[in-house]
Amino acid sequence: MGEEIALSHRFWTSGYDIYGPSASVVSHEYVRQEHPKFWETVGEVFTNPGIHNDLSALILPRIQHLVGFPEAQDPAKLEPQSLLTLMQNYSGGSARTGSAFTQACAVNYEDRTQTEPDWCIRGTTPPEELFLWHRKSN
Repeated sequence: MGEEIALSHRFWTSGYDIYGPSASVVSHEYVRQEHPKFWETVGEVFTNPGIHNDLSALILPRIQHLVGFPEAQDPAKLEPQSLLTLMQNYSGGSARTGSAFTQACAVNYEDRTQTEPDWCIRGTTPPEELFLWHRKSN
């Protein structure tokens, strides 16, 4: 529900490199009948079983603002206005730009698409221009 891209964006812009191993070392099993998923258990804790959907409706515009969705960049257009409260505490870092993140991950927020970067498919080093922040900080 957005935490993956939000955390990846924050780590990347803070200077952390993100790697994907060539073999699966950890996985998450979504299809499991014997154990409920988080969003299926919300009704056990809260009196409103649909609160997960209500929260998602608030969280997603905030994440879209954070990572750079064009329609979420103007704070005046976000409802409720409180979505961006304390955003400075949860925004991206200053080691790299958000545009470098979207380029490295081949994400297009306007078209809502993502393609596997060629360097990722081939298992080679990403283009040097994606890591120019190293030069600035050394």
